[in-house]
Amino acid sequence: MFVVITAENGSQNVYTFKLHRSEILNDNNYLKDIKIDGYELNFDKEKAFYTLEVAENIDKIKVEAIPEYLGATIKGDGEYPLINGANNVVISVTSESGNIRKYAIKVLKNIEPFKLSNNCTLSKMIINDKEITFDNDNNYYIDVKSDTEFLKLEYFPQDDDSLIIVNGNNSFVSGENKVVLTVIAESGKYETYNIIVNKSFSISSSDMSNRTLVMIMLLIIIACLIVVIAFKNKFIKKNLLKNK
Repeated sequence: MFVVITAENGSQNVYTFKLHRSEILNDNNYLKDIKIDGYELNFDKEKAFYTLEVAENIDKIKVEAIPEYLGATIKGDGEYPLINGANNVVISVTSESGNIRKYAIKVLKNIEPFKLSNNCTLSKMIINDKEITFDNDNNYYIDVKSDTEFLKLEYFPQDDDSLIIVNGNNSFVSGENKVVLTVIAESGKYETYNIIVNKSFSISSSDMSNRTLVMIMLLIIIACLIVVIAFKNKFIKKNLLKNK
């Protein structure tokens, strides 16, 4: 940005201001699709858990995870050997900014001889070293300070063979955030638990820097206008005196 100040005698001074904008990293940690050869999941990017039954003669599956944003990092895709009973596939998607989202697939093979548990209940939940109780809708509300980025979570299912995935427990923004725990039983039955996190508002250092810079620029512009007006008034007065 350039500011030019012209003196009464016509001389000019040019002031240069450089604005530096930090790189913005993409937050997208969604999958666009999950493909498994020979099977259809009816994928929905907002749905974190799927159940898939395969034939007894299937010894392995190949899982392809396609990110919605190509800059995201995928872990957990590839080839999975299968055993009789319940098999777990967990896919982790990390955005450029570091936010993590997980998807899980319960693959069931030749389950008839097995008595797979339907228990998808949490026996205990601890948040920031304090045991909590969910309400009747499996919700829990918590207020946190403005510098809180995540919660310290400890969770204990009633059935040790349950699979638990957690989404949303990172990079909290000011206002409401949701952390979702999905407890998945051996049989594929699942239950979700929601932690509603209310983070107090604050002005970040970057916001403060940007606002301060804008204020300085405005003050400089105002000062320049005042100088210009003063020079003009002085010039007008000189002309009036000469005319007299």
